[in-house]
This record gives sequence, structure tokens and C-alpha cells, in this order.
Amino acid sequence: MIILFWLAAGLLVFHYFGYPLLMGLLSHLKKNKPFPESGELPPLTMIISVYNEEDVIRERLENCLTLDYPRDKLRILVVSDGSTDNTHSIVEQYSQHGIELVVVPGRVGKTGTLNQVIPELASEIIVFTDANSMLRPDALKTLVRHFADPKVGAVCGELQLTGDAGVEGAYWRYEKAIKEFESKVSTLTVANGALYALRRSLHRPMNPQAANDFQHPLQVALQGYRS
Repeated sequence: MIILFWLAAGLLVFHYFGYPLLMGLLSHLKKNKPFPESGELPPLTMIISVYNEEDVIRERLENCLTLDYPRDKLRILVVSDGSTDNTHSIVEQYSQHGIELVVVPGRVGKTGTLNQVIPELASEIIVFTDANSMLRPDALKTLVRHFADPKVGAVCGELQLTGDAGVEGAYWRYEKAIKEFESKVSTLTVANGALYALRRSLHRPMNPQAANDFQHPLQVALQGYRS
């Protein structure tokens, strides 16, 4: 029992302290390659996953209208996991701006809705985001420039908490640092569900019981690409 206790304690310490330190050291030893010229902006589809988001969806859609990306190359889909509040009616008010509502009947979960929607998309680059995540105007351009590298399969956005974040803010800064280290060394192990992008050709059907922002980076790595 004592051996098991110390083994568990050692693994816990390595997870929270040893692993970040190791990744930080390795990332500083590895030279960063300059971004290749991105050239023309690619067509992309942005999916906003929702379930009963009537309190925040209007602000989110107004935020979409501020994005600095060619409208003829940007398709915005609000994918609802069977919302039962006023989310659908609010989204429909923005149809004149080209924002589309896709309702997946029943309750299949966020990952389940993505399994149904992604195979029907045409653009190679897909951006995933949440109803309560507000994007800077240049967010999409910043994401897609990384795909100029043909070995990049997914790109994770940077989450910035607003207001007095406190302990939560400290945790996210910790997570952000680990993600940056992992990306420099090899590839991300987990994306940020608030904002990340993926090459559609690398998507594979996901376990609906597990988070998409965990499964997509794993799929990317297994196919020999980086995040």
C-alpha cells in the first residue's frame, strides 16, 4: 500500500509539475520555424455549438458580424443539439446575414452533433467555437495562417478570460503555457473547445461520449500531422 501511495503521489507531481517543466525545457531547445506565406485566404466553415443558449446567442452572433474575413469565403453554422428555449428563433433572425441554423433532433450531445454535420461540409478548414466565446475581429485570419504549413492538421485558439478571473484565470494561464510548449515540441494533446480549427479531411467519426476537443487532436496526431 505504501508503494502504491508513493507511486500515485509521484505520478500526480509529474503530471502537474514535472510534465510542464519537461515540455518547457524541450520547447526552448527546439527552434521555431517561421510561418510560411499564407497567400490567399481559404474558404472555411465556422460551427457554433449550442444548447439552450438564449441568454448569450444574440451577443455571439453580433460578434460574428465583426469578424474580418471575406464573407464569400466564410460559412457560419449554428448547430443546435435539440435546444428547447428561444435559441432557434433568435438565430433565425440573423439568416439575412448568412448565418445558418442546423437543428440536430433529440439530444445526442455536442460531439454527436458534430459527427452528423462535419461529413456534409464542403470547406477543408472547419472552425469550432462555443456560444459564449467572443472572438477578436482578426481571430479567423490568425488561425488559418498556420495551415499554410501542410503538416499542420489543427490549430488551437487562445482563451482570454474577462473580468477578475482569479484562480480560474491562473489555471487557464497554466493550461495555455502547456499547450504552447506541446505545440513547439510535437503536437497538442488537447485543444481548446472555445476556439480551434481542423482540416476536414482529418476528421474521423468520434465517440459521442467523449469531448471533441480531446479527440480531434488525437486524430490529427495519429495521422502524422501536428496541432
